[in-house]
Amino acid sequence: MLYQAELPRLTCSYLQPFLKVYPMRDAQVRRFNNKYTRQMFALSVIMIGNIYRYLLVRLYRDYMTKISQLGETLLIEWLVDRFSAKDPNVIVGNGNDASVIRLAGNISFKVDTFVLQELPHHFDYYDAGWKAVMACASDLAAVGSKPKYALVSFSCPRNLEVESFKRIFHGIEDALRTLNSVLLGGDLSETSEVCLSVCMLGEVKGRPLLRNHASPGDLIAVSRGFGLEALGLKILFKKVKAEASLARKAIIRFKHPYAEVEYGEKLSSLGFISSCSDSSDGLIIAIKQLIDDKANAIIDKLPTERALDKLNRELSKELTMYGGEEYALVYTYSPQMDAELVEALKSIKRKRILIGRVVEGNGDIFLQTGHTLRKLKIEGWRQFQSRPLRQRKAGEK
Repeated sequence: MLYQAELPRLTCSYLQPFLKVYPMRDAQVRRFNNKYTRQMFALSVIMIGNIYRYLLVRLYRDYMTKISQLGETLLIEWLVDRFSAKDPNVIVGNGNDASVIRLAGNISFKVDTFVLQELPHHFDYYDAGWKAVMACASDLAAVGSKPKYALVSFSCPRNLEVESFKRIFHGIEDALRTLNSVLLGGDLSETSEVCLSVCMLGEVKGRPLLRNHASPGDLIAVSRGFGLEALGLKILFKKVKAEASLARKAIIRFKHPYAEVEYGEKLSSLGFISSCSDSSDGLIIAIKQLIDDKANAIIDKLPTERALDKLNRELSKELTMYGGEEYALVYTYSPQMDAELVEALKSIKRKRILIGRVVEGNGDIFLQTGHTLRKLKIEGWRQFQSRPLRQRKAGEK
């Protein structure tokens, strides 16, 4: 307890640095000479110092403590306390051997796995947790599904800092809250690498959206602009430089993408979208998935983000076509339904961006400039491949 007799000594010791740096005028001195004012000021300084010390100790503790010092039981208790399920359809939530939920209607599933050993500069564990959830949700959005539940499997070495562990799950928590989804449970295990797997369950209320069902005559549209997220990735890996404001915007968009769930639900409810895919692997790959080898696609207007106008033209085209990371939706539909689509999207305050059309062919993609058609390479992000995708020959499986 702090006694009144100690206050003058404490006042002098705490306030001397302040008084030297910030000399007071006469009127301020008269007010400060009031005994009560001095005591309250001293108490305020002491309180601020104690709060600062407490926060510093908490931060230092989590950064220095390894998860092996806490053990699996305490980590699970922290997760259960943080992610208690609040959904009327969750009969048995996390903290048990398995979760039990009440299901109805068409259910969709998706699993994504991320190895987090080599994160790019300024891309931390929070970003990884957020992006893992959004990447999974984006695939559900591409079939017209609303993500409702998630399961997370997390494995890491025993020397991982507690702070890093918490950051990953803070990112997961914020992403799930944004999507209005619930974490049902998951698994923790020890491995030599940091690995995060997210499984999401969603509900499809309308007609499920499918790939490779585009037909000649269909229009090709996207939900928003392309290229900014890919620029952010290149900036983080120091492959490209950009002015500060553009770089900051690009990095934020790359680190914190948002799945087009509402947009996908709206497309699904219409019933006339012939094909749909998300663009996480790049625009050209997404279009290729829609046409497969049954038709050609002609792009007559690239959906480049306006912010990229400041870049070299060839670089912005490359980022738009092959960059990926957007999690936007790419879809096709009959031109007769264009007016209905435009009107329907107004209800969610969104637009469709027309970029081209589907024509007869066998799987090629062309970029139209004026009256000139240029055949594009079918490239994009693909696991287990270091070369462009090769078209299948006739009769080849």
